[in-house]
Amino acid sequence: MHSATKYFGGHSDLLAGVLVVRTAAARDELLVERTYMGNVCGNLETWLLLRSLRTLELRVRRQCETATRLAAWLDSPANRRYVARVWHLSRPSHPDHELAKRQMPLFPAMMSIEVRPRVPQKALRPGGTGR
Repeated sequence: MHSATKYFGGHSDLLAGVLVVRTAAARDELLVERTYMGNVCGNLETWLLLRSLRTLELRVRRQCETATRLAAWLDSPANRRYVARVWHLSRPSHPDHELAKRQMPLFPAMMSIEVRPRVPQKALRPGGTGR
């Protein structure tokens, strides 16, 4: 089940979803349910989705490239004070980095970071007065 609204749509102007199944039998069963229950995109939503799919490859490629650059920046020595760890497949510290390098032409756009706890200002000043 995929949200066509965000990743496929990309423009926040449609509501849609995609359901993918493994077998033709499961597809046929869902088609019968849809016939009686509804849930078919309208003409406008279908046109908006088609329009958006034309730029999907470009958008995903840019998202992946941007995430990889952002992960490298966040993982740089300049940000060690603020960022404890960057969880992105492009980072050699990620447990699946080597596997991803072999299997993927681009690293994915999803990432997480662990932020270091904030140090109170008082602790940074001599005498602990914060002034």
